[in-house]
Amino acid sequence: MADAKRGVAIAGPSLRRVEIEGRPYWQGPAARRPGRAVRTAHLLPNYDEFVVGFRDRTAVAEQLLAARPRQKVDGLIGHVVVVDGQIVGGWRRTLAETLDVELRLLVPLSAREQQLVRRATERFGRYLGLPARLHRG
Repeated sequence: MADAKRGVAIAGPSLRRVEIEGRPYWQGPAARRPGRAVRTAHLLPNYDEFVVGFRDRTAVAEQLLAARPRQKVDGLIGHVVVVDGQIVGGWRRTLAETLDVELRLLVPLSAREQQLVRRATERFGRYLGLPARLHRG
């Protein structure tokens, strides 16, 4: 944290501070303006920096908190399913002659989001050189 603060102080004149919902963010001069959003889904491993790299995970857990307001997001352990930058649940895999991915969704997904998760599973299977099957836990 000290290094990050020092970096912001050094780069200060070239950064633009943006406040979103009371939280400060900094943008460099090359920051792109938001364009057409590309929908994505990812099966992230446990300890991925997307989840563990931040003390405050509110920005990546808005859907999860809206669906389960009393659930502690920090308590989500294991592999994480992310759709459009939002944590929606967890997953685990079993490897044999196929890659079997079991989902533990904490947020209901639309048909389009389910298709995105299916594609992420297929990409993972191709990476491993195995046919992939998706299951709901």
